[in-house]
Amino acid sequence: RPGPLMAGSDFFRILVTGRQSHGSRPWSGVDPIVAAAQIVVAAQTIVSRQLDLTSAPAVVTIGAINGGVRHNIIPGSVEMLGTIRTFSPEDRERVIEHLGRIASDVASAHGASAQLEMMPAPNPVLVNDPELTERAVAALKRALGADAVRTSSLLTVAEDFAHVARVVP
Repeated sequence: RPGPLMAGSDFFRILVTGRQSHGSRPWSGVDPIVAAAQIVVAAQTIVSRQLDLTSAPAVVTIGAINGGVRHNIIPGSVEMLGTIRTFSPEDRERVIEHLGRIASDVASAHGASAQLEMMPAPNPVLVNDPELTERAVAALKRALGADAVRTSSLLTVAEDFAHVARVVP
């Protein structure tokens, strides 16, 4: 596939802060678990309602939620970890902006607060050099036959080789 092949990837952390209370008296605290659950649901609308999916796919995944240590205590905070996959710098910035706003606003609606932290060293989009790809495809078609060679769809997996491909096609 010439041009973009694999998505750029980011790793993020959202810290939702409430106020600890006993599970028998939830009204005396601010439950960050409930706020975090609502953030997960709201974050799923970023891709389906904020991006033009006809131009390129995108993914927002919450892969871990950590909070609390006892069955009867509402914790003071919850940590959420996740990944973003996009194919353009514009979509990447749009997703980050919406995720930060959703986390903050949803938490605020519950009386809590939330802070989005983007982790360092994201992977850029893996872009195949079009000229090199054309030469490779022609060689594969000669060797295997045209019916054996297909163009890949965009892949939402990510690869740190994208850093190398930016310098050496």
